[in-house]
Amino acid sequence: MNPSWVPILCYHRVCPESDFGKFRSLCVTPQKFRAQMRLLKNLGYTALSLQNIAAYLKLQKNIPSKSVAVTFDDGYLDNYTHAFPVLKEFGITANIFLVTDLIGKTNVWDFPVGAIHESPLLTEDQIKEMRDAGVVFGSHTANHIDVTQSDPDNVKEELDRSRDRLEELTWRKDIAFCYPYGRLDSGIKRGVREAGYVCGLATDSGPLNQEADLFELRRVQVFPSTSLFGFWKKIQPWYPNWAEFQKRFKKS
Repeated sequence: MNPSWVPILCYHRVCPESDFGKFRSLCVTPQKFRAQMRLLKNLGYTALSLQNIAAYLKLQKNIPSKSVAVTFDDGYLDNYTHAFPVLKEFGITANIFLVTDLIGKTNVWDFPVGAIHESPLLTEDQIKEMRDAGVVFGSHTANHIDVTQSDPDNVKEELDRSRDRLEELTWRKDIAFCYPYGRLDSGIKRGVREAGYVCGLATDSGPLNQEADLFELRRVQVFPSTSLFGFWKKIQPWYPNWAEFQKRFKKS
């Protein structure tokens, strides 16, 4: 079987509802996350790293049926405290995209320094522990910049510095990239490719046939309101076409 669609699940934070804060849509409770990962396990899904998926697609090799990718943007501390134990429990590989200059700091791209709602990010020691347990780390730039609104020289510096830091931390050369805010254009995609990344992850843009563009891989976002049945729908091979139909229907 060689599917043209592998569900790439997009998460940010896994935390109690009391910690959701201002950006509630980016959070999932530990209870819901565990139920979702248990469903993947019970249904026989295999979680692949983005590097493996990119290799399958690039070489046009058969991708195992019931493949899925689990990804986290930003590298929040709760990825370690709440998501990591669940991933280990069910033997699920995940990709976490780090803002490399802010490792061990907070999400200052959302709030001024010292703001009450700042959320802590993973530390270097936690990243190394997760790396040794099979979690794969990628780049979300060095400072979570909007790459479509930044000076090209600054974008190149962000891409290069983040890649170098990740190669040092992960001992890998095959680093995946995730566009902050899901914003990209053809020039940015070209820059990510030229910087040596193996693929680029968008959010809800990109071809429905993922093989067509490794640098705009479409993902499926998981929200706090996503029911277990809704989650099941999101991992079905027909889901991206259905979601596009729903989007066009709402606009009509």
